[in-house]
This record gives sequence, C-alpha cells and structure tokens, in this order.
Amino acid sequence: MGVRRIAEQELYFQEIKEIIQYHQEHRNLTRLAYQSAMQFLMFRIFYERSLEEVFMNELHFVREARRELEELTRCVDWKRKEGENEIRGKDTKEVMELRKCIETVGVFLYEYRLRTEEYAVLIGCIIQILQAAKDNHREVEGRCTELLKHASRNAAVEIDDLLESGAAHMALGETIRFDLLKSPVEDYLLFFENICKRLKENKEKENEETKRKETKRKVFDRLEEEGYEDGIIRLRYCILKGIFGDDFLVRRIEYYIVHC
Repeated sequence: MGVRRIAEQELYFQEIKEIIQYHQEHRNLTRLAYQSAMQFLMFRIFYERSLEEVFMNELHFVREARRELEELTRCVDWKRKEGENEIRGKDTKEVMELRKCIETVGVFLYEYRLRTEEYAVLIGCIIQILQAAKDNHREVEGRCTELLKHASRNAAVEIDDLLESGAAHMALGETIRFDLLKSPVEDYLLFFENICKRLKENKEKENEETKRKETKRKVFDRLEEEGYEDGIIRLRYCILKGIFGDDFLVRRIEYYIVHC
C-alpha cells in the first residue's frame, strides 16, 4: 500500500509539472492558478529535495519568477495608497497577485540551495518593486525586505549577486537615512549581518580566501564610499540615547562592521 501511494504521488506531481510546463508555453492558466500550482510543488521541497533540480532546470523558476514580477510591476498603480479603494478594482487584484508571487519567491530564496547565474537579475526585480512600493504600499515593501534577508542568508546567492543587483546599495541607503518609523531598518541591518557572517565564515575555507578578500574589498569600498560605518555609529548613538527606545540593534552592532 505504501509503495502504491508513493507511485500515485509521483504521478500526481508529474501531472502538475506538465500542467505548469504547458502553461509556460501556451499561457492557458490564470496568473493565480499558475502561482498556486507553483506554490503547491514548491512546498514539497521540505520532503523531497530532488524537486530543487526540477524547479531550477525543468520549470526554470528563476526566469519565470522574474518575468512574473516584471509584468505585475507594470500593472500595479503605485501612486494609489493601500486601502484607498473600498471597491476591489483591477489594481487591488494585481497587488494581490504580486504579493502571492513575492511570497513564492520568498519560499524559494529561503529554502532552495542550487546555484544559478540569474539570481542577480531576480533580486534586481525585487529592488525595483521595493522602490516603487515605498510609502504607498508598505506591506509589499515589507515582504520585499524579507526577500532580501532570505537572499543574503542563502549560500547559493553569491555576495556579488547582492552587489550587482543593487540590493546592497538599496539597503545601505535605507540604513543610513535614519527614518526608523518609515523604513524597516532592522531588516536592512540583518541583511548586512548575514553578509558579514558569510564573509567571516568563508575565512575558514583556505581555498576561498582569495575570493573572500576580493569580495570583502568590494563590499567595504561600497560601504565606505556611502558612509555606512558612520551611519551605524550615529544610529547606535541615537538608540543608546533612547530616541528609538530599542537596544536590539546595539546588542548586535558588531555584526554590522565589515572590515574585520
């Protein structure tokens, strides 16, 4: 009975994969149906690691996610504030579809560990959405910062991807502008914390030391140019003086110093 059930599940997953591939070629599903099918398969990764290769090499998830994000970004009315319309109109539907797509990408960046050269472009799309969502679509903005944290933690996403995509520059600008009430500074600092930890961890691997030094220099030069360290020191001073009333950042301040 167990063998039969496994065989039935494999057939079921194969059929869903074929439906997704047919849609990618013919566009016969609604966007939400397509996203739901992708999500359904994606959550199986917790039980079947082999699905990683299916998503990367057969379903081309990164390429498809980038295309979906780009299309949805063009459809959303970014000037209209969240909750402005009582009637659920087209833009509300598009925002809902965008959130679902971002959620799926978030699961992917959090859990998947296969390398692809397309990560920088995908993260670049996330940055574009984040910039467009600022002020008027705070929930979308928050979900995008979550994606940046996942990307900075994921070893399959190289630090160079975070530099080339503009993610480090975006996080840096938000960190040093001091607007803790309007900007999720904690999320951006965790982004840098992950980068710093990875640079330190790579130090233990002798065969990666040359690349680590080169990458660290890129990060440090960018941060030094933009005044990141000075911003961290001023931010720490404000927190110590009780201006923001939370010592979370102070207790973790050593993680944000890159030249160590």
